[in-house]
Amino acid sequence: MTNEYEILQLEWDHRIVQDQSGNKKKLTRGMDYDKTWVKLGEGFAKRDNEITFFDEKKFSKLYNIIDFETFELIQSHNVTTNYFKDKNNVYVDSNMNKDLIILEDANPNDFEILDIENGYSTSANIDYWYGVKIPFRLADAVIFEGGIYQKVGNQVFFSFVNKLDCDADTFEIVDKREHHKTVFKDKNHIYHKGKILEGANPKTFHFIENCINDELRPYYYNCDIHYYAKDDQYAYFVDSVNSIKIIKTKDVDGFDFKVVDSRGIAFDKNYEYHRGVKKRI
Repeated sequence: MTNEYEILQLEWDHRIVQDQSGNKKKLTRGMDYDKTWVKLGEGFAKRDNEITFFDEKKFSKLYNIIDFETFELIQSHNVTTNYFKDKNNVYVDSNMNKDLIILEDANPNDFEILDIENGYSTSANIDYWYGVKIPFRLADAVIFEGGIYQKVGNQVFFSFVNKLDCDADTFEIVDKREHHKTVFKDKNHIYHKGKILEGANPKTFHFIENCINDELRPYYYNCDIHYYAKDDQYAYFVDSVNSIKIIKTKDVDGFDFKVVDSRGIAFDKNYEYHRGVKKRI
């Protein structure tokens, strides 16, 4: 019992109660009870000098900066990207930043979200990618497939701020079928996560068709991030979100891919390769 009510259903922002006569009623948190609690939306709330997400304390590292009275949620996308503001600052909380951060030089009075799904926003003639202050205007950039590489004039950037020493005219994605679109090339090199894959030949480097082509093979674990590729000298285990491992096979021509019991396995005439680790056949 809570006062004269029995709680039938308890949610983060309301509760359904029943009185002693059997009458049911919805009580709204912040209005009918817990009256210092303020709903921000999408699971976020504030109370006094604390911010919560479904009642879990959040963003405490910035409590000495946040103006709690004016702090509000601007927009949220699938819980993974959340924009907030107060009278002084604009804040972003996303999977790209891991915690709430202040958008440098963003003005809460003119801040605008351009594309929340891709993390693009703008304020006072400055554009942002999640928490990154972009050193150029988005309107001047060509965004390559996958969004992690950008071209402005004759310069290519990785993650909007890291300049690549590459040939901008020939810079392109290796294979659009790679789910996360992280492997690129120019006339001289293969690039992954902004770094050169040393020794790889861009003229012959390609993903193995039996691995990259969804129509040729069945599902296998991590098929959206784990691939195999090869050029004229080496084979490669591609972990799209982490790194690329060179496989110094002695049978590069015969190096291929198969799926066994939902496991993606590469092989040559002497070995099988499980996540890039070789096992003698």
